[in-house]
Amino acid sequence: MTSMTVEDRMRRCQLLAYVQDGICPWCKRPLPDDLAGTEIDHIIPRSRGGPNFAWNRQLLHLLCNKIKRDCLTDEAVVLAEKHGITLLEPDPERNRSRPEPEPRTWQPSVAMYARNCYGCGCQVISRSNDPAMRILCDACWPEDWEGSYHDDPEDEEQR
Repeated sequence: MTSMTVEDRMRRCQLLAYVQDGICPWCKRPLPDDLAGTEIDHIIPRSRGGPNFAWNRQLLHLLCNKIKRDCLTDEAVVLAEKHGITLLEPDPERNRSRPEPEPRTWQPSVAMYARNCYGCGCQVISRSNDPAMRILCDACWPEDWEGSYHDDPEDEEQR
């Protein structure tokens, strides 16, 4: 058996991300564009009798994979039945030796603020919390305006 090269692993990860529409099946959040911090996971865990076949692989965030460990999801049970896989009991010694990782809470990578639209007063999410900056919602945004992002400070000077 030959080991997988970095390029082969990246291609496999890219294919899985494409098939999954860029979403982690465990947490339902987007996978990073560069796929850093992701791992190939076996839907039916290898420790529970799952084979190393393409139909048994998915791409998860690294932390999601650590949380999932050797859990059997409903999808895994259905997949095992479909392919005639006999599921093994988990090894209690293996699970006891690893501490349970802390669940990750999602935080935006950029600060976001709830603001009121300058035009109609509806609530808008903005990258700026500057009260002097006039924020417009999509409905109030002029269709013929070809400026950049709605709350870009340089746009104020052009108006």
